[in-house]
Amino acid sequence: MLILVCGYIGVGKSTVAQRIAQKIDGTILRTDEIRSGIYPNPTHSREEIQHVYELFFEELKKLLREDKNVVLDATFHLKENREKIINIAEKLKVDLKIVEVRCDSNEETRKRIENRNDGVSKTDYQQYLKHKAEFEEIDEEKIIINNNTELKNAYDQIDAFVSNIKF
Repeated sequence: MLILVCGYIGVGKSTVAQRIAQKIDGTILRTDEIRSGIYPNPTHSREEIQHVYELFFEELKKLLREDKNVVLDATFHLKENREKIINIAEKLKVDLKIVEVRCDSNEETRKRIENRNDGVSKTDYQQYLKHKAEFEEIDEEKIIINNNTELKNAYDQIDAFVSNIKF
């Protein structure tokens, strides 16, 4: 099983990915962790982003070939990267679900970005605004998790989603 968790910077993708991974005994693969390992002072240039995604795709293929359940935690703001995931899933004959995490409040998102303490997410509110403007709409079939309010509400949505997955 492969679950792609995507959305804008700071909306709670990592929180959603962690909950899903716990529920499906999955391995989380995060672009932020790959980036922090090779770019201690990231610029988030297009070239840097694509390099991180290429390493991400290689690690994903390895995990899927080991028959692991994988939860991807990344913005996937470019359609071409989502298409690569779809192609990998098809080629390796793995079920794929796409989860888009949303937070409709820019102010709430700003607070989340400013209060991060995971040590690997190195983006700020200005990058969020730039990224939001560049985000290519997700046309693929997806589940939407609204992460606007209390964490319990998001967890309820995640748990309902996971309970409907057929392994």
